[in-house]
Amino acid sequence: MKLPLLAIFLLFKLITSAQPKPVSIIFDTDMGPDYDDIGAIAILHAMADKGECKILATHGQ
Repeated sequence: MKLPLLAIFLLFKLITSAQPKPVSIIFDTDMGPDYDDIGAIAILHAMADKGECKILATHGQ
């Protein structure tokens, strides 16, 4: 009985401890009069702070 519980625990630990590789992103925008670009770059930086992505470059016109 203890062996299946140990196997389940080890499998759960392996799945939850695996860190996916951060996604590399180049953010290109027009930075127009709308606020959607500001929100998008704020979310992008929050994701970068958490290690979910890596910002390679940003470009706005």
